[in-house]
Amino acid sequence: MSYSIILLIIGSQNHPDNKTLKSIPIPSANLPTPTDFSNYCKQITNQNLIVVFIPDPNEQIFPLIRQAIEEKRSQFIGVFICTPLENLAIQDLVKVYDVSETLIPYKIISTISKFLGFESIKQFDAERLETGLALEKQSNDFFKKLGTNHKYEPCHILLIPFNATARDLHRAEQRLRNIYSDLAGSGSDFVVHTLDKYIPRDELNYYDPRRNIYLNKHYGGDACLSIMDLSMMIFFVVGNLDTLNPWSEQFLCSLKNTTRYNSGGYLNGITFVADRFVRDEYLQNLFPRFGTQFWAVQQATPKALDYVKNDIDFQADLLSIGNALEHHGQIANIKIEKRASDAYKSTTAFSSNDQLIQQAASGPADRYITDIDRAVNPQ
Repeated sequence: MSYSIILLIIGSQNHPDNKTLKSIPIPSANLPTPTDFSNYCKQITNQNLIVVFIPDPNEQIFPLIRQAIEEKRSQFIGVFICTPLENLAIQDLVKVYDVSETLIPYKIISTISKFLGFESIKQFDAERLETGLALEKQSNDFFKKLGTNHKYEPCHILLIPFNATARDLHRAEQRLRNIYSDLAGSGSDFVVHTLDKYIPRDELNYYDPRRNIYLNKHYGGDACLSIMDLSMMIFFVVGNLDTLNPWSEQFLCSLKNTTRYNSGGYLNGITFVADRFVRDEYLQNLFPRFGTQFWAVQQATPKALDYVKNDIDFQADLLSIGNALEHHGQIANIKIEKRASDAYKSTTAFSSNDQLIQQAASGPADRYITDIDRAVNPQ
């Protein structure tokens, strides 16, 4: 048994390029109008699973998506939208994902792989071994396609939330764009990315090494190192939350084995910044209270963005890298491709003979699925 999976692309104006679509290894059908989508869903049989990608959503489609998911819930793997979810018609639906267009191939493939993995576990639990093995093989086939097959976009500055809100992060992003515009003129190219450019928004609030095997596979074995390679400057944004973003800890752990923390200046280094006032007494206790693993920041004090704006070193570093971004990105992509190749060569996860023998003897091992993943396939 295996499922037939169909990708439906809704939106007629700003389709992703063919390279993006070719990196999603399932047949696609272009259904640009809400009526087409509604009629198509009525014809879907139980043997088909639906993936919907909406590059340019309009208000008419949202109620129809909700209706289709509620009527055929078990057949929907997910709906992937490239703009922030603000429409109440679908905001509360479990299988709707808000993701940047660059991450669409990864998010679709990984979600399908997880879904099929859960389906295989159900079959094993029901003692239908042959069906379970077929579905697990299909899940693993998708998993193997997570290796890099496209270029990642580098940035001048990467903004990582330390204990900042999403609003803090995007305010800092806009401030830095304005600072660069004042320095170099509005016609100059400047790329500043928040972390959701590289990590899907629905995965930003947790880090679990077992769950993130998908994301690490996508970036060639270490998502943090690969994302840092793409970034010429790294700013950790400090706010007033009492909890850390879990990805910030992971980035700091990855930084420990690089030269970036000890780098002088901003270029190829890391900087802690704050866009708004942070209480002095809060700063005194902020870093130590999170434990000794935060070796990199126990003595750090965030710099106000007003200070950064007037810092001669920052101005010099920022202006010096304007023409080097493309070359920097080429080198970073080569590193990512090599990591992906090395990870594929060293993996034993997909040795089919070993897998069949072990599963026949003891049943499936829940290698990729964790409790937090189970929202992917709710009962």
